[in-house]
Amino acid sequence: MGWVNNKMLSKRFEQLSTQTPTRENPRFLLINYTGDGYHWGCYATSHAITRNLLQKGPVDIISVSQNGQFKLGNVDLSQGYADAPGFAEKHPRIAEQILGADVVVVNGEGTLHGALTRGPIALLVMIRFAKAANKAVHLINHSCFPSDTTASCRADAAYVSILHAVDSVVVRDVASLAFYERNEIPAHLGFDCLPLYYEATLEDHNIASAPLPDITVIGGVTMSLDQVSKIIDILLARYGGNCKVTYLCGSAGSLAKEDKIAEHVLEQKYWHEERFQLVNARTFPEFMSHIRRSRLLVTGRFHYAIAAMSCGIPFIAYKSNTPKTEAVLNEHGYGAPILDPCAPISENLVPILDQFDSGGKALKTTTPLSTLVELANENFSFLHGQLAKSPPRSPKDILDGLEKSGHHRVIADYFTIAPTTQISISCRASIANSLYISKRYADALAQCDIVLKRQPAARGVVITRLKCLMELGQVENAMTAARSALERFPKAPGVLAAVAMTLQQAGDLQGAVAVAEQTLRINPQHKRALLIAARYYLTVAGDFQKATHLLRKYLTIDPENAYVNVQLGMALAQSGIDGEAFDHLSYRSEMPIVKLRHGETDYQLPKWDGLPTDGRLLVRPEPENGVGYEVLCATFIPELEHIGQSFSFAIQPRFRPFFESVFPHVDFVDVGNELDGKSYVAEVHFRDICKMRRRTRDDFAFSASHFARILEKPTKNRKLRVGLSWHTASIQRDQTAKRSIALSALAPLFETQPDRVQWVNLQYGDVDQEIKEAQLELGVLIEHQQGCDFVADNAALTAALNSVDIVVSIDNSTAFFAGLKQKPILLMVPHVSHWIWGEPDKTSRWLPCVDIVRQPSWGDWASVIHEVQVRLGDVLHEWKAPA
Repeated sequence: MGWVNNKMLSKRFEQLSTQTPTRENPRFLLINYTGDGYHWGCYATSHAITRNLLQKGPVDIISVSQNGQFKLGNVDLSQGYADAPGFAEKHPRIAEQILGADVVVVNGEGTLHGALTRGPIALLVMIRFAKAANKAVHLINHSCFPSDTTASCRADAAYVSILHAVDSVVVRDVASLAFYERNEIPAHLGFDCLPLYYEATLEDHNIASAPLPDITVIGGVTMSLDQVSKIIDILLARYGGNCKVTYLCGSAGSLAKEDKIAEHVLEQKYWHEERFQLVNARTFPEFMSHIRRSRLLVTGRFHYAIAAMSCGIPFIAYKSNTPKTEAVLNEHGYGAPILDPCAPISENLVPILDQFDSGGKALKTTTPLSTLVELANENFSFLHGQLAKSPPRSPKDILDGLEKSGHHRVIADYFTIAPTTQISISCRASIANSLYISKRYADALAQCDIVLKRQPAARGVVITRLKCLMELGQVENAMTAARSALERFPKAPGVLAAVAMTLQQAGDLQGAVAVAEQTLRINPQHKRALLIAARYYLTVAGDFQKATHLLRKYLTIDPENAYVNVQLGMALAQSGIDGEAFDHLSYRSEMPIVKLRHGETDYQLPKWDGLPTDGRLLVRPEPENGVGYEVLCATFIPELEHIGQSFSFAIQPRFRPFFESVFPHVDFVDVGNELDGKSYVAEVHFRDICKMRRRTRDDFAFSASHFARILEKPTKNRKLRVGLSWHTASIQRDQTAKRSIALSALAPLFETQPDRVQWVNLQYGDVDQEIKEAQLELGVLIEHQQGCDFVADNAALTAALNSVDIVVSIDNSTAFFAGLKQKPILLMVPHVSHWIWGEPDKTSRWLPCVDIVRQPSWGDWASVIHEVQVRLGDVLHEWKAPA
């Protein structure tokens, strides 16, 4: 219902706040439903609550946004909503949800903390509005720390002025209970709802319990990524053998921002470490199975300390953003200290690990799961009074009601406990979609099959089924279903686009683009089809003009789409249109993971305008894009020095030996610690300096002169030392396959005047065995320091680069490093390469010492190797000492 003016608002409020509920079953509103994102702990608590409420009556929900703030904007608790109609006018949707409920249940979680920031203000304002509307309000499953500590603060009065009117209060910990007792607000002690859901899940699913020798790490809001990495490093160094270290994350929707960043960074950092694994659990049972089977859990998240308590496994806990963790663990017999994440990691973690290794039992709590469940049920004591008279609802009534609500994850969760309920086909179709959204793909597929037996033309279900098959890895079945859908729905753009996406994911790229173009003939503005076709021409066909056309068309529909802008930037860069390319590539900063990572180190510095300025400039090369971007950003160093600009250059610490060897006078600072002892007047990111100083090909001339190839004539006859690198280790596996070459495939190169060439290993990773096999099978001796991995030893890579005369490499970090060293490089790239080595170039405009040797067609490395062999012969022809 919508309201037209203040008079109608006031009338509506007056009617609903004075009427007495007459429904047989009460209508509940759950405020602060946290089951659609963040992490599995919040998911479990919210669904334990919804399951209990649904037995008594219909449930509406108000979700919390992914960063923990409600969509109320900046709310002033004292001035913003002095009267209830004022709130309703600003937030009509939320107001109507509250006014339409009989009972308002507030899932407090950890939101009520801090001196009136947006999260707690939003909850308190909604509670105040509900009480003004004469609603029963029950605040459950929460901790309350207005000062973020157990001490009193000035914000207490604002909290108390609203919370004293709440009908019942249940807290999770004794420290929060003390706050209510101190302020004479009736409250009683319960527990977090996670054990309730876990116990039910144990019955619903076969959660694995066989122990593994693994140690699991889970971060938290108070733990930086650097701290998490140090913990992982300590564990890897301390525990060898078959003990793996796992970083565990997961959620029903979007990950918590700290987990998103960790997933991205840790995967890159530990890609070479076989004993490290990153697990993004798709379901709560999968998540809990991993915890339950762990030898030890190390976590900074409150809910996962609760999870460890529920499973009965040993765990090491770090403090959270309030004293809730300490309060709960001390109450339940945890015998070890709760660690301070701000203290040096090795100093506080190692003694606890010593205690664990010696068999100490202090790392467990003493309260059994059954008691935790009993305490958690206290949250629902308000259902035992007048509401106990409400008749129980049947599963069919509950599911039918949920179908109309559109709350997908609540639907999917409740269906878990009532899978055999007889429901309508339309309800089952809705459940199938809800199960898919909730990542329960096998269950969703089963429901799709039931619906399609009755209604084979249900297009939405056909689409859901295709997506489920691909998520489950049933590629052949998905291809069969896609071909069938193509025949049955040749003029349905939604189905055709889903077919195109299925074919694309299955690797039939030509089939995918054909169906995408069929879709575009019916609907020229279908965004999914435009993107599938554009990606094909950009990354497979190498038709950059066609890709550019399709991407520009997409941006007429959705001009601010960050991903599509970046794709257009790549297409333009491949075509040599640098200025406009960098305008679009700069949208990468708006992509979610990049935005999150930059947000973690947003120093609020002014942006550099490109003109020389007094004071120090901070140059930030965006290392999350890969080391190549750090190298390309370094090509601006001569220009900055030429204009007399004072600057510091941020790099990953592990690459410091190399960069200092190339630029010994530059002030390098470690990424993440740029402000240590430094002050800056402005900052510039790689994307921005490119936009300012690389508009045309002529703009590359100055830096190019500093990175021209240097091949010095030998002073005496000696072998030509040729550095070799043949594979990449991109976390994108398709890129690794496209760009890498088997060492054995390079055999023709080793036949090039072998008496005059000394091959030198420049390949990172563990290559001892490959080099040994090449010597045995191909007869080539590649100079190599056994056991040395250039990933871990950048100084060794720097020394190896200094020792060679020329480099033969595929597109990987070795090529970039060699380029800054001005080594002549024969760069072997696939038919369609990274935009940095764009199609117009035979010699790199960024690093003119790089000669680009491109596949004439996909997979034709033989032609590339032959051309490199010829060019190497030409170099050898000139490689003679003067007479």
